[in-house]
Amino acid sequence: MQDSTEGTENGLDLVYASDGISPHDDFWVPRFQQWGDVLEVGFSPEPRAHRPRFTLPGMRRVERIRFLGTLLSLAPRVAFTRWASTHTKGLWIAKDAMKYGPVVTAAGVRPFVLMVWGSDVLVWPNRSFAVRAIVQSVLRSAGLIVAGGEDLRSMCIELGAEPERVVVVPWYDYKEVQRSRIGPQERCSLRDKLGIQETDVAVVSSRWHAPVYSVETLISAAPAAIRRFPRLRFIIIGSGPLTPKLKRTCTDLGVSERFTFLGRMERPDVLRYTQAADIYVSTSLSDVSSVSLLDSMALGVPVVVTNIPGNRQWVHDGVEGLLFQRRDSATLTNLLVQLAESMPMRDKLSAAARSVVLARTDWNANSEVLRSRLQRLAKAVGSNDHSSPENASR
Repeated sequence: MQDSTEGTENGLDLVYASDGISPHDDFWVPRFQQWGDVLEVGFSPEPRAHRPRFTLPGMRRVERIRFLGTLLSLAPRVAFTRWASTHTKGLWIAKDAMKYGPVVTAAGVRPFVLMVWGSDVLVWPNRSFAVRAIVQSVLRSAGLIVAGGEDLRSMCIELGAEPERVVVVPWYDYKEVQRSRIGPQERCSLRDKLGIQETDVAVVSSRWHAPVYSVETLISAAPAAIRRFPRLRFIIIGSGPLTPKLKRTCTDLGVSERFTFLGRMERPDVLRYTQAADIYVSTSLSDVSSVSLLDSMALGVPVVVTNIPGNRQWVHDGVEGLLFQRRDSATLTNLLVQLAESMPMRDKLSAAARSVVLARTDWNANSEVLRSRLQRLAKAVGSNDHSSPENASR
């Protein structure tokens, strides 16, 4: 990569530090590439996307830094990052305040951009003083912090980040999703494949099967909902450590025949099967701007989601969707039946939701704010004063 003070023909030189296995990586990297040269650096030997990466050979995938006891295993990663920073030119972008943020901070890379993702600042700092101290150090060291929502920005500031360094940029572009819309014939074909009849009402969940997403709340709501509306069907997209338990719960509750587990899918297939459903449900306990929620809203699928700050940024109860309290399966049952019985209500909610997403997730407009901030910060990379993020962010 060239010296960033000169830049490339296209503009910025960027070093993106992440595992490369998240759909968010698939979103950000191509967009960063539109602004200049991007070198991906990470410790994951098997990134999900097949893009060129700079990887430390033989390293196992980095797991989340939870306790101070992991500092010994952190040492070789810090050493590698320090070495990599001296052999590459560009502005470093570190993903996650609990994963690559600490590594880049400890390696002394300055200035750098931190991308916070949700639980790294909303959940983990509350687990222990040690974790909180790590996250606070990272937030205070970053020259710029990119957050996906106002709730995330507020928490960063509460943890010690300077307000002027935190910028909100939705990680979404509705235009990309519009290209994935399917027609009535393909929708019918997908429903036939799943054994869902025309008169059935299909509910889809596409969250990872981990505790924070509480998919068991949806399963617990199903028996009573099915008794009141027998034509309900459930499509479960995704996988995770709780998948076997979720399937056993379906069997124990006697609803396994109404549930179809499709496993992990690439995003284009997730979008297709989401459109085969009539209702989208997210039972997440913590979220920022959920991509699957925004997908459903943009595609015109009415949503029922937990009443948490990240969801309330997009959904007002009874306007763009319906809200219920976390782990409240009884209320979820009532909302599912209410929507299943009323197609006019589904149409009304989905139309309002789609309007909101289309108005607020135009990437061409949102990206200019971030690009401008990155350009300002990148000018400091080639200067003599690398140690002061305060100077770099001005």
